[in-house]
Amino acid sequence: MKRLDIEPRVHGNGLIQIDLDRRVRVNVWSPLVPRQTISTPIHDHTFDFESTVICGTLIHKEYSVGKGDGEYQMYVSRPRVGEDTLLIRETDSKYVAMLARQIVLAEGDQYSFRAGTFHESVPSGLTATVMKKTAVSVRHASRVLCLSSVEPDNAFNRHAFTSADLWEVVREALLEANKDVLDSVCSRLPIVKSLIEFF
Repeated sequence: MKRLDIEPRVHGNGLIQIDLDRRVRVNVWSPLVPRQTISTPIHDHTFDFESTVICGTLIHKEYSVGKGDGEYQMYVSRPRVGEDTLLIRETDSKYVAMLARQIVLAEGDQYSFRAGTFHESVPSGLTATVMKKTAVSVRHASRVLCLSSVEPDNAFNRHAFTSADLWEVVREALLEANKDVLDSVCSRLPIVKSLIEFF
């Protein structure tokens, strides 16, 4: 196997993230990936991005979020070196999250998303995307909604899988990926080819 000077990491929502550079990231969802005991899938980002599904199917849900007599509380994410992100409650206010848009994305489908908008990604089995950050906002840290009846799982151990185990899940996703879609992605984002050649 060739050398690749990056390491995959686990996100608490049950996916593997591989940052190929500062702007290009590969996301792989699998039932085999460990996840937080408390689900917190609705979140925003500090950057705009474009994403292409290369394997499986992804349901992209966007939410309109505002203060009110809702079932959620707002948390701000704080990165921790070597650990999963720490979620800190922003205020005691309650929030309402209303589904504003939902699209089902198959292999080869692309979508774009703006910083500060709340969304949720729902995979169907083994699913992978290639994401490119297109603009970065400095307005806020990323935010997460958590049901007010529970506390987020800040004790989640993202190291429950070894690097070799994570790479095996990534390899499986790349083998299952649509080859024509992969070729198209590599023509637009040549750095993705380095990940494919790693295997």
